[in-house]
Amino acid sequence: MIDTKRYISFVILGVLCLLSTVSMGQLAEPSQLSAGKLKKIALNAERYGDKYTALAYYEYYAKKKGDDASVQYHLGELQESLRDYKGASESYLRAYELNDKDPQGLYDHIRMVKMTGAIDSAKAKYENFNDILRKKRYSSTWRRVLKTEIASCDTALGLMADSLDVEIKNLGANVNGPHAEFSPMPFGDSVLVYGALKENEIKYYRLDSATTRRRFYISTKEDEVWNEAQLWDVPFNQGEKHLVNGSYSADGSLFVFTRCFENWKNEMTCELWQVEIENDQWGTPERLPDNINLEETIITQPALAFDQRKEQHILYYSSNQDRGQGGMDIWYTYFDKRRKEWRPPRNLGRRVNGEGDEITPFYNDAEKKLYYSSSSFTGMGGLDIYSSRGEIKRFAKPINVGYPINSSVDDFYFALRDDRESGFFVSNRAGGYQMINETCCDDIYEFRRLDIIHIEMEGFVMNVEDEEYLRGDGDKLDSDAFSTDMLDGVEVSIFMLEDGNEVLMDKMTTGGDGKFFVDFEPGKEYKVVLARDGFYSNHIEIDTRDYTESVLLVQNVGLSEISDGSVVLENILYDFNSAELTSESKATIDKGIYSTLIENPGLVVEISSHTDNKGEKAYNLNLSQDRAQSVVDYLTGKGINSDRMIPKGYGETQPIAENANPDGSDNPDGRALNRRTEFKILDNKVVEEEDLYED
Repeated sequence: MIDTKRYISFVILGVLCLLSTVSMGQLAEPSQLSAGKLKKIALNAERYGDKYTALAYYEYYAKKKGDDASVQYHLGELQESLRDYKGASESYLRAYELNDKDPQGLYDHIRMVKMTGAIDSAKAKYENFNDILRKKRYSSTWRRVLKTEIASCDTALGLMADSLDVEIKNLGANVNGPHAEFSPMPFGDSVLVYGALKENEIKYYRLDSATTRRRFYISTKEDEVWNEAQLWDVPFNQGEKHLVNGSYSADGSLFVFTRCFENWKNEMTCELWQVEIENDQWGTPERLPDNINLEETIITQPALAFDQRKEQHILYYSSNQDRGQGGMDIWYTYFDKRRKEWRPPRNLGRRVNGEGDEITPFYNDAEKKLYYSSSSFTGMGGLDIYSSRGEIKRFAKPINVGYPINSSVDDFYFALRDDRESGFFVSNRAGGYQMINETCCDDIYEFRRLDIIHIEMEGFVMNVEDEEYLRGDGDKLDSDAFSTDMLDGVEVSIFMLEDGNEVLMDKMTTGGDGKFFVDFEPGKEYKVVLARDGFYSNHIEIDTRDYTESVLLVQNVGLSEISDGSVVLENILYDFNSAELTSESKATIDKGIYSTLIENPGLVVEISSHTDNKGEKAYNLNLSQDRAQSVVDYLTGKGINSDRMIPKGYGETQPIAENANPDGSDNPDGRALNRRTEFKILDNKVVEEEDLYED
């Protein structure tokens, strides 16, 4: 079966083609050596991680042992480890032809065919494999494997049929070289910082020699052409350690990066370090604590995010530490402002992580979306880029970002610009600047989505009368109403409703003009909540699933100041001598009181009912109590906690108008005013938000 751990060999440094810059010194010409000597040199080089030398000598050895299936199969493994899919496909097939009792070679041959992009051909070969299973009587477990692989081909073909409208460009020779480039970090439209090993050829070094180090480079864009990259001029971009991945915080005050070095076993070890930045001055790099940088563990590929609720940094990264789901996983930690320390890391769980490898996380704060690459899920092939909406421990089901950003080979290191329409990714797809085969090494590609539409909303927030707000008319204001009394200091929170969760996307606060502006994604449901201390909150619901073109929506909103007195709720009516609410009254309650209690979950209120003075006092008192109770019962039936509402009947004891005229005649208008339902605030409790950091 496929061994997903093959990815481990290059996720440590973020590159595959760079691991062979360490060799055993000057070696003999392969054509002059015996089979035994060739094998010894090849296996020795492989043991030291020098895959290039291993392959060069093993190819000569395989020619001398052309009839040995195990030799041909191991040649295929070496070729696959260097991502020579065509060569590996041929070697695996030769291994199977030499020993058709073991179907592993045939399976791996077809797998490599798919990696070359010939997905239709791979599907046909998998289906033919099913027929061979019956004839050769291979193990029945292969049927389940083939079923999964055929479904994988169907998924890939479906992604290709529903391809993205996107423009993709290789950044060119001024950025990409024969070795691999990685970890793109965009700054605006025309600046890119990235990691690379600047070598133009394969070089072999003695173990005790000084090898070329991976460094950060910077390139600028002019007239759609990326200029020749220069070494990034920051204090820590030097020394004996490899520098391979980096991530800025949203406010630019923190930079986290990976330092790698060879340990005493000649194994690559990586650690996460941080640098604080103040007034454009870089501080001294500091190693993250031991509870993150675990011994004998791969710790790499940092991605910083920002928690707007608690105003603290979150750090996602990739690691194979214990308690994971399998292979490399995405983990997270956060900087506890109160304790002034990074907290012990946690795994993001099974929704994000699978049995394969999850690497190269990138978090986009504006979208509240984690982008990462995975070999665990059914996709185009190799490593595919996925996105998952959420934060900290709560994420939605991952979604494949689509073809042609994802290809049949390895696609990773996805990074968006601020416009969310364009960005970068890394791929070893054919057509780049390669060194030993057409898919050996990684280049940085730039993309721009051409199918993005913009759905925007702007409006003003102003102070409105409480009666108007409690009628549910606070979000039905037209522009003419906004002449005075604009509200500043209103917190505008944008929530996306996705996968059963309300995901906080962004926050802003209105200025003196009371204006707010929101940018939505198409095809989603949103709730925009507007709140200010001492005022009733309000919200707007927006569904962008029906919009097919860019649009600017105008929506003005009114908030009302919470007062100590009672407010008359108009149009709460009952039948004569009855406590039963009319259908018109229920509609009024839904629009007004119910919405108010939903908008303001901390409110505790008294709902009171009053009568005129017709009839017995005791009867009126009981009737008013029953009527107040009927309102509470109706709201309880709609999900409002009964502890938040106190029904109170006052009968005829608190008139607000005369029941009779001065001459003693009946005053029907006064009696109508006295027959009323009122709303009074008793308490406004603080409702604690769910702490996503706590299990």
